[in-house]
Amino acid sequence: MEKVKFKQWWEGDPSRSSSVQKLHQFVEEILLPNLQNESLPDAKAERIFIFIDEIDSLLSLNFPVNDFFVWIRYCYNQQAHDQNFQRLGFTLFGVASPSNLISDKRRTP
Repeated sequence: MEKVKFKQWWEGDPSRSSSVQKLHQFVEEILLPNLQNESLPDAKAERIFIFIDEIDSLLSLNFPVNDFFVWIRYCYNQQAHDQNFQRLGFTLFGVASPSNLISDKRRTP
């Protein structure tokens, strides 16, 4: 997706109110369906890894951190229901314990 089109898409739909909702829609509707290895004879889909460095720095951002980590868990849980999500993996780098990353006590880290 071209940079200009992506920017228009990202800012376009007001129904996607949070950054996490936008990220989810991007991954589910654009990234996963459109990234495939055309050179493989069986058209096997490529694995996609999202690397997040300095994960502990997320805690100081004006960003729904709890929702972000819940979304990562949602993506993992979706692997049982949607083959596209089986292609998606996350790698988190930084210094933080799970309880530091999800501060909402109603959600398990």
